[in-house]
Amino acid sequence: MRSVLLTILAVLGGVFAIQNVAQVPVTFVVWHTETYLAVAILGALLLGFLIGAITVLPWGMRARKDAKGAHKRLAELEAHAGGTAPAAAAKATSVVSSSRDRV
Repeated sequence: MRSVLLTILAVLGGVFAIQNVAQVPVTFVVWHTETYLAVAILGALLLGFLIGAITVLPWGMRARKDAKGAHKRLAELEAHAGGTAPAAAAKATSVVSSSRDRV
């Protein structure tokens, strides 16, 4: 499935590049150049993706850190509950048994 999707995206990218071969001027502050329209559009797309990824990175790192802490706390609670649960169950069983004996 993944290879089919990648093939479709590659074909669409190729068609896009073939249809947008006109030379366009690109100006940024004092930098001037001419490039193909497809290169300019894809470059702007890549730059936008990188800026978005860098902007979201701190929140992703914090969420990963919080999840790791939650998993650690869960493991501690399960270990604690696992250590005391059999003893509590045994005690409850003995109380039930002794109350039945009295009746």
